[in-house]
Amino acid sequence: MAMGKWGVAGALAMAGASGAAELDLLARAGGAAGADAPVLGTVTVSASKDTREIDEVPASVTVIDAAEMQRQVVENIADLVRYEPGVSVPMQGSRFGRSGFTIRGLGGNRIQVEIDGVPIPDGFAIGDFANAGRDLVDLDNLKRVEIVRGSASSLYGSDALGGVVSFTTRDPGDYLDGADDRLAVHARGGYASADDTWIGGSTIAASGGAVSGLLSAVLRSGDQLSTKGGQGGTGSNRTQADPHASRSVNLLAKLMHGETGDAPIKLTLEHYRDDSRTEALSAVRAVSATTRTTALHADDRVGRSRLALEQTLFDLGAVDSALWRLYVNDSRTRQDTREARSVSSGGGSLRERERRALFKQQVIGGESTLTGHADTGVFGHRWVAGVELERIRTAQSRSGRERNLTTGTDTTTVGPDAFPVRDFPITHTIEAGLYLQDDIRWDRLTVIPGVRLDYYKLDPRPDRIFIEDNPGIAPRGLDKLKLSPKLGLVWAFDPHWSAYGNYARGFRAPPYSDVNVGFTNVQFGYTAIPNPDLKPETSNSFEIGLRAGYDEAKASLALFDNRYHQFIQSFVSQGVNADGLLVFQSQNLTRVRIFGAEAKAELGGALLAETLRAFHLRGALAWAKGDDTSANRPLNSIDPLTGVLGLGWRPSALPVSAELVATMSIEDSRTDNSAGQGYQAPGQARVDLIGEWRVSPQADVNLGLFNLGDRRIVPAANVQGRLAGDPSIDRYSQPGFNVGANLRLRF
Repeated sequence: MAMGKWGVAGALAMAGASGAAELDLLARAGGAAGADAPVLGTVTVSASKDTREIDEVPASVTVIDAAEMQRQVVENIADLVRYEPGVSVPMQGSRFGRSGFTIRGLGGNRIQVEIDGVPIPDGFAIGDFANAGRDLVDLDNLKRVEIVRGSASSLYGSDALGGVVSFTTRDPGDYLDGADDRLAVHARGGYASADDTWIGGSTIAASGGAVSGLLSAVLRSGDQLSTKGGQGGTGSNRTQADPHASRSVNLLAKLMHGETGDAPIKLTLEHYRDDSRTEALSAVRAVSATTRTTALHADDRVGRSRLALEQTLFDLGAVDSALWRLYVNDSRTRQDTREARSVSSGGGSLRERERRALFKQQVIGGESTLTGHADTGVFGHRWVAGVELERIRTAQSRSGRERNLTTGTDTTTVGPDAFPVRDFPITHTIEAGLYLQDDIRWDRLTVIPGVRLDYYKLDPRPDRIFIEDNPGIAPRGLDKLKLSPKLGLVWAFDPHWSAYGNYARGFRAPPYSDVNVGFTNVQFGYTAIPNPDLKPETSNSFEIGLRAGYDEAKASLALFDNRYHQFIQSFVSQGVNADGLLVFQSQNLTRVRIFGAEAKAELGGALLAETLRAFHLRGALAWAKGDDTSANRPLNSIDPLTGVLGLGWRPSALPVSAELVATMSIEDSRTDNSAGQGYQAPGQARVDLIGEWRVSPQADVNLGLFNLGDRRIVPAANVQGRLAGDPSIDRYSQPGFNVGANLRLRF
């Protein structure tokens, strides 16, 4: 069997994880394989933990590089997937913002999100005043984003039940112009009218022979995301966004030794922080017959810090590459709420409530990944193997007090809570994984078996706060072993056509917040108790696809059927206990099925008439149907049929380009009506115009004109579970006509 292409790809192993730029690794690989080594197309690392061409992967993978993010004027994670049907980012309103990614109907902590191979902390929400999301990455320092759709537990373990979003930051070599360039300075300024955000950033990269480094800072300052709602004032009828101000900073520092050598080592330090204030005018309303909220102010801070040390070794005999990585990732969310109330009963009084919600998570981990290739008779093998170990400490608490401004009294019992409380005990978790995958190639057929063994240990550490809030409740530990196999096939039956099929077994370990959830309120007559018998959530995912690739035309079609079992429902009623309290407990109750189809196509100008050579076309379509089969009702998390069509203009003789992009979706007619008639997001269409002007080799200008028709657009992802009569629907609508622009300078 000819091994030229696999030799090149094998030498490219761990690109993006090693710290060496892909182009440098490609040059190294080309030198090893000979002058006639083929140039690879778009590659993915996340789909296989090893560099592969997308056409070699039996899964749906999207790769968005820095140039494409710049061209599309991307400023946040919602912008990132603006033209990716099947992937969405729900907006939770002004205060809590973007919650994280939803892929094919699954979201939250069922999606693995990582930056440079280091997992992003979990999200956690409870009640109206505590919501720690996962929008913790500034996109300005990224060189690529990869989105893997469907279960990837065979490589990533528990958190990848629904897919993977992998961010990769830039290295010094991504800024320096070749090996002889010693210093580069990049600056960027931008503006987005949708939320009146101003962006400023700068990066300094330097090389002194074997040692190179970079220092980057990005500052953002913005307000609330505008809506098409016209109703101001206060109360639940308000459809304008609540006033909101946000300031964020992202600092990234890297120090590397031997960036383009055979054993590059990299030290990374990153810090991200976002401070925001919200005046929740929509919450100013009557809360009972005798009590009214007269003001509600929020002061929130989100922070994440990452320290990582890694090295990749190349050309180790039978091993093409060996990566080791050690890391610490700390996150902290603090959400303060100050509420003013007026009470008419008991002679009347004015009161002030203060609440603080904290969520902290520290991840200390390490991993090692080996890649290699070999021949056994007529079969060629390309394998990847790895081991991962993480220790995670998670702590959450809520505190508060209420002051009676009329009488001067003060209490820490606010509503149903006697503060301080923990909704689950401080928890230490150990996660360990061992995986192996082998691409076995025979002629034009590649068989890809893989398996991962995961160990999950949950160790609760109840403190005084938890014990006093939950008398008689004994948190329980959890030990689980789980095997996640997969089997993929890729058949290149023609030089330009290939078909693939994939089966993957997925799982998600029972979360600490469900295993040991706990709170008791005698006044209101209920208690929540732990459930150490929770089983992991599991899935059986099937996907088949067809791909075509020509110089000026590409197309793909994927059909998928994902079946999930043992989904965990929180706070399921278990009846009344001996003390007369209504008991709630998390249970494995839900079975879910999500199936659908996705298609993409691109057509280059060379296939068009002579006068149209500067134009190109692209399109994408995603349709899915999802049901909670255990309750026989639709899933609200499924986006309706959505399509994207783009007409681009890229003249080779001019330093400009432009694209007109239409995004369309049908009415979201399948909603869960178990709690009343669900709101059905209407069919909608948005047209955008994006353009780029390469002013000089040192300067680029990008401009985006979004929602040219100033249409009212209410994304289904933003209004999941809301009822048809909800007067606040337009508060979750997208901005009308808005503009985004940025200027990038290189020195």
